[in-house]
Amino acid sequence: MERGLEYSNTGVHHPSSTLGRHRGVALLMVLVIILAVTVLATGFLARADTELACGGNTLLRMQMDQLAQSGLEHAKVLVQHPQNGSAEFWAQGTTSATQQQLVAESRDFYDLRVLPDSNRPGDRCTYDITCEAYRLVGGEKTGRSCLTAKLRLDPSLGLWCNGDLQFRPTWRLYGDVRSSGTIVTLAPQESLAGDAFSNGLDGTVMGQHRGTDALALAWPPVTSDYQNLSYGGGTVSGTLSNHTYETRIWRCTGNLVLAGNVTLHGMLLVQGNLTIRGHANRILAAQNLPALYVHGHLLIENVNDLRIDGLVVANQDIRISAAASNVVVEGALFVGGALLETTVDTSGRTGLLRGNPTWTTGVLGGALQLDGVDDYVDCGTNPDYDLSARITVAAWVNTNDAGDGRHHPYVTKGDRTYALRHRHLPGDPSNFLEFFIYDGTWRSALFPVDASFNGEWHHVAGTYDGANVKLYIDGILRATTPHTGTIAVRPEQPLYLGANSEWPDRFYQGAIDDVRIYNSALDGTSINNVKAGQAVTAGLVTRWTLDESGSGLTIIANPRKAAIVAGMPWSQTYWSPAAGSFFRSIGRP
Repeated sequence: MERGLEYSNTGVHHPSSTLGRHRGVALLMVLVIILAVTVLATGFLARADTELACGGNTLLRMQMDQLAQSGLEHAKVLVQHPQNGSAEFWAQGTTSATQQQLVAESRDFYDLRVLPDSNRPGDRCTYDITCEAYRLVGGEKTGRSCLTAKLRLDPSLGLWCNGDLQFRPTWRLYGDVRSSGTIVTLAPQESLAGDAFSNGLDGTVMGQHRGTDALALAWPPVTSDYQNLSYGGGTVSGTLSNHTYETRIWRCTGNLVLAGNVTLHGMLLVQGNLTIRGHANRILAAQNLPALYVHGHLLIENVNDLRIDGLVVANQDIRISAAASNVVVEGALFVGGALLETTVDTSGRTGLLRGNPTWTTGVLGGALQLDGVDDYVDCGTNPDYDLSARITVAAWVNTNDAGDGRHHPYVTKGDRTYALRHRHLPGDPSNFLEFFIYDGTWRSALFPVDASFNGEWHHVAGTYDGANVKLYIDGILRATTPHTGTIAVRPEQPLYLGANSEWPDRFYQGAIDDVRIYNSALDGTSINNVKAGQAVTAGLVTRWTLDESGSGLTIIANPRKAAIVAGMPWSQTYWSPAAGSFFRSIGRP
């Protein structure tokens, strides 16, 4: 039956409105809850994405920081062992490497820049290093991390001497020094800007002093048979001047002279002695080659503006004139014998400064100050010094030791030829100035002096004319001893200024200037002309004016230039003058 409208007493009846409102409210609440859940879920997801992104960025930054630190270690190896760096890396003014990788074909790179410490001119042992690590994404650098560091090579040898080292007041060393004996220096402390490794030290250095056993570094593997097939060879001989030589290993089988305006690239290998004189000479090592090897002596004469870049090895002595100026070795200097300053007489003969005498002001220009302990000039042997018939020996002296009861030689050729000195006679309290000759016994002219003779310049001269031995003091004849005979000739005995070769404990304390020897007996007039500094040349055998002021030598330790590769490709030896290194500081710019 169809359902129709229901009637009541009140009229038509509709469904309940209260029930509808309750259902709407419930639906609305459900929607609100769903919306809230959705909002909360969206927020959670967004925060999770942010946290994941932050975590990813943090991980990337950590990876780039680690990569930057690895880059610093890479730079450390390159500085300490520069043979491992390409020529492009060490190119002048560049010293950088870009887009280096630890893992090939990855997106992670680092750039290096290595420069000497800009705050320490001349120092090639301290380096400023910058390393920037990054990831390349679409050609853009992301996650960039930059670190800076200061690296110190320690030790880094600039100078090595096999034997005692007397470091001259006018020399300068940037780097460490090693001596197999004792290092004696009168130079200011800042002149030895590094550590010293030796059995003893007399003087001061800027760094520390340690024994030679604290230095783990071998002598460089360079000999006359040095080989490196990366470079061609060439030969030189005689005297070279006014020429530039291309990059090769240049060999000389005998003695060689560089006479001025010579530039030699590659390496110079000399099996005899090498003499360098004149101006503007250059020896510039190619990468991984020594600059210079000398099997004999390296003789640096009155030069100006000599530069050697690279490793220098001299198997015997290096002798540098006290008149040499602007001599620079940047790399390392290894001396198999002694490193000595020299003086020359007016005819070009060389005298070796022993001990550590200092240059001072004399009566006639310069003079030498001797300490009375171990200072003297070794003028060597020469047939011209072996006089037997007639002789004159003269010198200006300013003593500190007259009257002290000991023997103090001014000029001697042993103790049994001839000598000018002051001395004390056994059993006699008096002290004397003396000139003697020896012909089987000593024939002396003596004049008494005491301590009042000290502290002032005096001219002393002795003569022998075959009939009389005479002594002049300040141009006045003070003593004459009659004698006839010949002076003993002993070619093996060297001529010394300030010492006696036969009495190793006898040294002169004071200054000495303008030493002369003649093969004739000068008279009083000529003696006074000599005293006045005049050029009395007749019969002159030797004249030591001692007017130099000290050699200008600068040594800069630089492993980049001194590190070498020696030997054939199948047996190569890598060597560097840097035996260690450490980071002084690491930070962010």
